[in-house]
Amino acid sequence: MKNSSKYTLVTGEFSTKDAATILFELINRKINYHNVEILSKQVKSGTNSESSERRIEELLKTKNKIQEQINNAFENNQKLAIECQIYIKTIS
Repeated sequence: MKNSSKYTLVTGEFSTKDAATILFELINRKINYHNVEILSKQVKSGTNSESSERRIEELLKTKNKIQEQINNAFENNQKLAIECQIYIKTIS
């Protein structure tokens, strides 16, 4: 059995509006996941999830950078090419 796989989640050329919708939906879902993890850890053990808090900060920075790139493309009447792949590897 293969221990790693690659999947294409998004590929193609998109308007700035569609690119924003696709990318921000992915990022917002990840942020939501980490917010739920933080809440769950606080409820269960009364502690914070530093790794989730750190990851949210990273995702927000990424989101801001993507927003800048989308804005630039919009101002220049350009489309965006997006290729988003995910790699999954089984580990012991």
